[in-house]
Amino acid sequence: MTAQEMKNNIKASLQRPGSTGNLANSIFAERISELAYGVGNISYLDENAKYWRAINYGSNHMVGKQMPAGTFAPGIAKPDGGSFRAGRFYEGVSQGGSMWSPFVRIDKPIQAHNYIERTIAKLSSIAERAKK
Repeated sequence: MTAQEMKNNIKASLQRPGSTGNLANSIFAERISELAYGVGNISYLDENAKYWRAINYGSNHMVGKQMPAGTFAPGIAKPDGGSFRAGRFYEGVSQGGSMWSPFVRIDKPIQAHNYIERTIAKLSSIAERAKK
């Protein structure tokens, strides 16, 4: 139930259309001892959803740095404030969306979605539901 709650929290905070659901699909429960389960295998997330930390905690630390660029498709080269979240990011090769360049400077941080913290805040109610 905790893994499903975390998946729901991730899905509820999606901001870009066309999400593949990769982060939510990378969350699962696994037995870590005879009496305990864990949710969110960090090694698995680091390999399959490398951006999980940036989505949960935000990316203020990346402002001012450069990263490999790509395109947002569909999208336009310089979107206005109302449509800057439109499109899905494709690294490297142009997908017919916004203009491509070899690198991009990060000017705005990713907002923290706090899906881990929101799930932890509901653990008591999850445990109560599990008892029924």
